[in-house]
Amino acid sequence: MVSDLKDIARSLDAAAVMKLLPSRPRVLALGEPTHGEDALLDIRNALFRRLVEREGYRTIALETDCVAGLVVDAYVTSGTGTLDEAMEHGFSHAWDASAANRELVR
Repeated sequence: MVSDLKDIARSLDAAAVMKLLPSRPRVLALGEPTHGEDALLDIRNALFRRLVEREGYRTIALETDCVAGLVVDAYVTSGTGTLDEAMEHGFSHAWDASAANRELVR
């Protein structure tokens, strides 16, 4: 039995995440414990940035409407539309209201 949280705690960065895995997966899925909490989403964004910059991942999928997500994809990959349009029309579940999601798309 673990007697102290610090015995099992790990830093949340790309290198630490990758060390948990036996080999680099082609698809890496990450969950989050809550929705609507921007502080956790800011941490998510920092981790995504590091996974892209240091580990070579190039695709991010979010739990939102896949058809609406095409608007965000078009904005991110080809600059179609504006950031405001991508946020307004590219998300379901009121995720467009999240400052952290806006920063992720930006």
